[in-house]
Parts: sequence; structure tokens; C-alpha cells
Amino acid sequence: MLLERTIVKAHPDYSSNDALTAQIVRLATRSLARAKVDWCSVSAVGNATQGQPNAAGNIAGGSNCKLRVMTYPTTLARRFGIPVFNYNDVSAGLPGRYVAKGGKVALIGIMVGTGLNAGYISADGTLFRTQKTAKAAKGRVIQVESFPEAGHLAIPGLPPVRCGCGSYDCAEVGISGSGFVRQAIYYLTDANSAAPGRNTTALYRMLRIRRGTPGLSRILWKMQRESAFVGEHVVKAAKKGDKFCRYILHGHTTPDGKVIHLGAVHHLAQFIRAVSNAYPVPTEVFFWGGIAANYERLVRDAVSLLVRSDGSKHGLGNRNYAKLFPGKPVVIKDDLIGLRGAIYLAATTKR
Repeated sequence: MLLERTIVKAHPDYSSNDALTAQIVRLATRSLARAKVDWCSVSAVGNATQGQPNAAGNIAGGSNCKLRVMTYPTTLARRFGIPVFNYNDVSAGLPGRYVAKGGKVALIGIMVGTGLNAGYISADGTLFRTQKTAKAAKGRVIQVESFPEAGHLAIPGLPPVRCGCGSYDCAEVGISGSGFVRQAIYYLTDANSAAPGRNTTALYRMLRIRRGTPGLSRILWKMQRESAFVGEHVVKAAKKGDKFCRYILHGHTTPDGKVIHLGAVHHLAQFIRAVSNAYPVPTEVFFWGGIAANYERLVRDAVSLLVRSDGSKHGLGNRNYAKLFPGKPVVIKDDLIGLRGAIYLAATTKR
């Protein structure tokens, strides 16, 4: 039973773990009070997070928060004396879909949002994941479960843009909100860039900056760090036909068929190929995350490229994709899928 759904704007003081933890406790307490449930009745907390759970029981690397490490899981465990189960986006999203399907199905899930990740859950509900445990104060156990970051698989043909991890060949650069922003900054500020529409792109108007502004690169990177420039800006402009943003998402081919830029569609097809060949054949391949949900065409075009691939022209063969994708790609728009999965895992994990 879902007690309450709340969307909260990021607090300006999220450079403080105390402020973040206080807001989480305040919101949870309010929801429980409205449902007439006391904290004493709570046996466990399931926490779905974009960041990566670490061995200390906290969250590292969340790109939507200024904090390098978020300590609220261990604080909650100490304060309320209950176990907190941390799951990253994929390890929570997969069981969320598994439960929604009624179980007994093998699933490959591909998350395309601010970042990029993928994973597999077998028909008996077994997640293919890494797992660690860490002890919080007073002996309370924090369960830490996560997936290897599939978004950092190396794929060919990516633009010369550095990933947040420091590498230049990570799939996440070509197929994620953060990657779209990094590409946009590169093409807008590189004097040698030949990206079509770079001087007239709607991004300038959307971000309220002028082309040729002194220190443009520094300004854009600052906006990126403060989440004032995000992948949704690129997607929104591309949906309206912006040539520059479509260049990033759909690539560019000359009239004579010469490929100038591959684009996110081709990179996603490469990623799907790599992931689907890494796991047993699933009952379903599904997609979720903000970018996938808000721009389904990206997923549809990538799957279409795979299905019609002859294994030589596009270099994407090696599996019967028509059988793997018998119909329209499954894109989940339920933004609570991770929360549902985290609650399910927390409730069913032995302790």
C-alpha cells in the first residue's frame, strides 16, 4: 500500500548531510502520521537511490546531489534502530517490474536517465548483482546491494567527450542525460565543431544565455554542476526539431550516405546488443528512466535498428532481435518502480 507520493525540490543546503537527513525524516514521519502508523511499527527501510551504495552503508556518487557521500542510511539506522536496505536504481527497478509482472519471468532492464545502467533478474527472482554488507553503529546491519555500472561499458564510435568517471569510451557518454549535456557543451564550445545548428540551437534560449558570451564553457559547466543544465533540455529541444540536439540524439548522415555522427540511437542499439548477449535470453527486455520515458522514440529507433540489422551493415547482429522484441519496446513510465522494488526486497530479505 502506497501511503503517500511526494516530489520535493532539491534543498539549497544539500551540501549538508544533516539537512538532507532531516528532510527525509520529516517527510517519512508526516506520511506515517497521516496513515496513523508509528515508527515503532516499521521493521525495515527500503532505499532506492541513483547513487551507488558503498561498503560503509552510505550512498556515493549521486549526480543529482552536491554531496559526494550521503550518510542518511546509517543515520536512519542508528536513530530508529531498524535495518536500512540500500539498492541502486537497477537493483531496485528490476524487482519492481518483476513484481508488477506477477513473477516467474526473466527480465533484462535498461535504465536510461541521468545515467545509464542495465541488469538481469531470473524467473525465480534471483538478481544478478554484487552484494556487500556493512555494520552501522549499535550493531544495526545496513544491507548494501548494487549492480556493476553497465553504463561504463566501452562502446566504439563515441564523441571525444570525457565521462564523469574520467574515461572517454563509456556508453553513458552517448546514451544518458548527463552524457547529452557533456556532448552539448563540447560541441557548443569547440571552435572546430561542425555540428549543424550549433549557432542557432534553442538551448541558448532555454538556458537564458547568449551565443558568444565570454567564458561560455565555464558558465555551461557551472550550470551542469548545479543541475541547471540537464539532459531533459536536450531532449525537449530535439522533440521540437532542434537540429543541434537531434544531431546529438539521432546522429547525422550526409545525402550521399556518409555517416558524420552516429548519435544516441546507434549507441543505444550497441548497448542493447552488448547487454542482451551478456545474459540468458529473457522473457522481456524493458526500459525505464527519465530519458526513456520522456523520449520513447530514442528506444524505438534503437530497437528498430537492431531488428532490421543484417549483422554486417550496422555491425549489430548476433542475436534474433525480432524474437527478443516481438512488438513495440516496453517502456515503463512508472517513476515509482524503484521504490516498489526496494520495498519488496527489504520486506523479503532474511535478517
